[in-house]
Amino acid sequence: MKFRLKKGLLPVVFLLLSAGVLGLALFVHASGSNTEASALPTTSAPPDGLWNDTKESYWGNEISSKGGAEAYKEFALVTLKDPGVMQHSEAHAFGRLLFEVEGIKGISVCDMQFSMGCYHEFIGQAVAHEGTAILAQLSLVCGSLPDPVQQSGCRHSIGHGLQAWLGYNPADLLKGLAMCKELPGSLRDIYGGCSSGLYMEYNLRIMAAGASAAVPDVREVKKGNYYEPCDIVPAEDLQGCVFWLPQWWESLPSFIDSTLATKFSKTGTLCRTLPFADVSDACFRGIGATVSGSTDSLQSVFDACKAASATDRENLLCRGFVAVVYRSQQNPDTDRVCDGLVGSGLDYCKTYQTGSAGLLDAIPLPANI
Repeated sequence: MKFRLKKGLLPVVFLLLSAGVLGLALFVHASGSNTEASALPTTSAPPDGLWNDTKESYWGNEISSKGGAEAYKEFALVTLKDPGVMQHSEAHAFGRLLFEVEGIKGISVCDMQFSMGCYHEFIGQAVAHEGTAILAQLSLVCGSLPDPVQQSGCRHSIGHGLQAWLGYNPADLLKGLAMCKELPGSLRDIYGGCSSGLYMEYNLRIMAAGASAAVPDVREVKKGNYYEPCDIVPAEDLQGCVFWLPQWWESLPSFIDSTLATKFSKTGTLCRTLPFADVSDACFRGIGATVSGSTDSLQSVFDACKAASATDRENLLCRGFVAVVYRSQQNPDTDRVCDGLVGSGLDYCKTYQTGSAGLLDAIPLPANI
């Protein structure tokens, strides 16, 4: 049975996102995501390709017969061999089947792999079926996850489902922000958590685009206002809102067709001309989160941060958050993520690279930067 979201939205099926559009680099890939294909066991799973009726039937039967946890282990091993741009949407499809078969108890099966595709779809389905009455139960599940990164990522998925349920008007975003604040742990999680899912869904409208869309239904710029919706959110939400603006900017058609240097130079300029006081640091950290998931090499990440930055301070804010992302991903380039920095800037970056500070810690920049 297919359910429709409140206010006429299409069924909760997230779509295939390129790394450049997704931009949710700070919550991607569990430690198992670097498994090499040569080490994968033989499986009778359907061959690579777009999700189809064969895969639908196979994974639905695997979940029913083996249980969600065992089926997901097999699914993850198989999916890691697929092209990276397919993995997120396939995990969404698995998350939908998981909810259909196991209900809310199946949420513990999902993890941070494949840009949280399983979480996104599972929780979106839960909200679509149960409405906002399910939020307290989902929050308890998120709080039971083993570390703050997974808890934050889980709450991020709640934000996606909640915003799609409420709608996409500015008043709906404000209502969602108030509801997110009622969830345990949300107040400390400035850049992630439930509110981050709200902003991402409000800006990219992933759930509203529908299953047949190739890209999200990215929100248009209205009257030249590149800073909406941050001009209407409460003061205590401003930093989090600004952090997610670079992801939206980079997803706009006028940015997507630009070269990397031009794209992030434009993004940096928008961060420097924010019409809000004392939040530009959050914007440049947001650029770091975005470039971590939208470029195909560590050097291109460095180049993007440099293109966005007019000062060493801006570059270090961007590079520091790249280090946060790579550490949380257990990215194989984590050991090199601070290359090229020196002195106190290198020390700042290494604080994140080594895990001395993490996603929930915004440590002060060195005084001499």
